[in-house]
Amino acid sequence: MRVVFGILVLCALLALPRLALGFGLSYDYMENNTMELHAGERYDFKIGLQNNDDQEAVINVSVTSDIAALTGPSDYTIPAKNYDQFAHILVQVPSDAPVGTVYPIGISVGPTGPRPSGQVPFAVRYDRQFWVRVIPGPAQMVTGAAPLEKQQAGVVQGGWGALLGNQLLTVIIVIIIGGAILGLLWRRSSISARRKDEQHGEQIAQSGPPQWTSAPDQPAATVTPPAAAPTSVAPTIPVYAPPQASPQDTLPKPPTSSRLRERAAPAGQEFVLVSGERLRTLGELAEALPRLEEWQFAHHVNRERNDFSNWIEHSLQLPDVARAVTAAHTRKEMTRALTMAMA
Repeated sequence: MRVVFGILVLCALLALPRLALGFGLSYDYMENNTMELHAGERYDFKIGLQNNDDQEAVINVSVTSDIAALTGPSDYTIPAKNYDQFAHILVQVPSDAPVGTVYPIGISVGPTGPRPSGQVPFAVRYDRQFWVRVIPGPAQMVTGAAPLEKQQAGVVQGGWGALLGNQLLTVIIVIIIGGAILGLLWRRSSISARRKDEQHGEQIAQSGPPQWTSAPDQPAATVTPPAAAPTSVAPTIPVYAPPQASPQDTLPKPPTSSRLRERAAPAGQEFVLVSGERLRTLGELAEALPRLEEWQFAHHVNRERNDFSNWIEHSLQLPDVARAVTAAHTRKEMTRALTMAMA
């Protein structure tokens, strides 16, 4: 009897996903579920609506907030198996909002209207909440554009989107484990090869260098040996003399670290930070980078441009250092690149 009951429960669990409503939502990942905006800034927040059913669904979206509202309709008709329909929420921070103020924004998504026959309201609504924190910003920044450090790659998903997230996590774990195994195998083979080299060196050291021996001196013979008799010849060991370097082979020395550090831009081509500070030399730039805040660094280095690299290449005339700075994407990486270039 218990076996029959267990089989019935298993069949019911397998059939449940086919009877349940399959809808979900997704939006850009935010660290600590918090968005950072400046006072007076406007931002278009986009949420994705998903429908995994074989029939179209009507989904209702509502927003609860003092600084955010839907910019479109509240009801959306989503075709079957559709994952690329979006609802837009306009977030507008008051221009007189004090720095540090936190505003909550609540999002509620759920089906509306008559449900197809045979379906069960397994997930009636999704309620999500995030926050907007007011941060200071310079007057030069253009309002309405989201800073790069605010929105990072990733998706917070609900409903069927969670299954895709679990599969991606599994793939990442398998890749990490495979890389660790390959690293251990490579390390083991390197240790084995090094041990063989050490044993071979010890054998050579114990045996010593080859000894060349010559025949002892013989007294003068009174009888001339036959012409065909072989004579012993002592082996001759060639001596290697290294070639002398000529003055023409001497290469010019590269610029020293002090020359690179003190390389100054011409008058009128100083680098002006978003804070108003002026930089003239490569050393001053290396000292100023650790003092920059994240939004200040993102103002000069983003997907569209790299102000530091352009200044180093065109004003300081250091293309090699400019290429190293272009490859850096964070303050720490750029500071390390400048330090290595000036070392």
